[in-house]
Amino acid sequence: MPIRKDWPGEEWVNEDGTDMVLVVTLVDSSRLQRFFGQEGTCRIDREMGTWVTIPEDWKSRKEVFAGFDSAAAHMRLLQIYGLAPDCDYNIMVSFYADPAGMFRPSHDPDITTTSGALEFPDYADTDYTIGETNFREWYRYSVLCRGRL
Repeated sequence: MPIRKDWPGEEWVNEDGTDMVLVVTLVDSSRLQRFFGQEGTCRIDREMGTWVTIPEDWKSRKEVFAGFDSAAAHMRLLQIYGLAPDCDYNIMVSFYADPAGMFRPSHDPDITTTSGALEFPDYADTDYTIGETNFREWYRYSVLCRGRL
């Protein structure tokens, strides 16, 4: 699902002049401490960088969990997120995020479309950054890490 204000099923708020969208992520108890009890803005830095989706995306996938016991449902959840089978993330956290710091984890980082290109778009050259992150460096590192699973 794209992340943009005109897309149905997304919840937006304006915080100090910044439009923010409601997202959900999957964490373990140690990462939960960075979210729980936070007032105001909680910065997700490079160390904590996390995968998110909009809550409506989970609602649209509820059929894939029908008939699963809790262990099978957890495994399917990890598969949907692209996480390793031994991952112990088991807590869903919702929060509002600035889409300016988000990108799609593919060659095409655009989060406002329903699909991504197979090649880097012209605008995502070697100097292209999203927030503090050089996108092509992140992408190469991510591909390398996946190869080690």
